[in-house]
Amino acid sequence: MSNGDLNQWDKVERGKRLMGEVLEQFDDKEGEEWEARKLEALSQQIIGKVMQNDEKTRDESRLQKTGYPAHFESLVSSIFLRDNVYRDCCESTICLLVDHNNNVLMKQVRYDHPPRPSFEEW
Repeated sequence: MSNGDLNQWDKVERGKRLMGEVLEQFDDKEGEEWEARKLEALSQQIIGKVMQNDEKTRDESRLQKTGYPAHFESLVSSIFLRDNVYRDCCESTICLLVDHNNNVLMKQVRYDHPPRPSFEEW
């Protein structure tokens, strides 16, 4: 998700595109054995390819505008922040899926980021 308008941020557009690509891979697969594994496999793809995507916005004009300087907006322009020293986001990822038969799968991945630096270290 996003803290802003879902149609304005580059990382949201990237996330929607990546989610579409992941879902396309699962549209054609059928069969009882596949259905039993589908939610698990889909959750792994969503978490790995969408939610953990750390691609940054390259075009400064496409950066989100939240009132922070452009260099900071660039740092937080990816869907996922690896080694999040700010410790304000990306503490965990949750994927909640419900299939057409009302089977539910919830996966959570927790991240162990480095400790937040003290003000003296900034």
